[in-house]
Amino acid sequence: MTPKKKSKPVQKVTYINIRIQKVKQKHIVEQKEKADKDGVIEVRTHIKNESWTTEEVKYKWKTTEYRIPLMKLGFRKDANKGDILEVLNNPQQIVNKRIQELLKKLVNFYGGIKGGGRGKFEFKTARFKKKKNYGPKKKVIMG
Repeated sequence: MTPKKKSKPVQKVTYINIRIQKVKQKHIVEQKEKADKDGVIEVRTHIKNESWTTEEVKYKWKTTEYRIPLMKLGFRKDANKGDILEVLNNPQQIVNKRIQELLKKLVNFYGGIKGGGRGKFEFKTARFKKKKNYGPKKKVIMG
């Protein structure tokens, strides 16, 4: 008999969830998860919006959540939630450029990241709509 090969134990990856917008379950048509090279998972949701004035129904895709591996931020499972939140709002300390750019984008567009949810690794953005930049204000001269 040949001896059984010992397989290496698979390490379970712990993710930090950053929720942009919470969607009611009844409005979700489907969800897709898209992972990139760095292990960041982008959760895209197909949403159904029904108009209450007409019988019109609109469908659209939205990015509702990002999942970032905890070890890519330089933390272990026993990390403090306050320390993680500090790094998420000040991403200059992160070595990985793609994750650093993603977090900068989230902070700039959605007004920062704050603690949210019941779990230790669940966070949400301060706003769920992007900030709009209308450019410099024009002065109107009357008279």
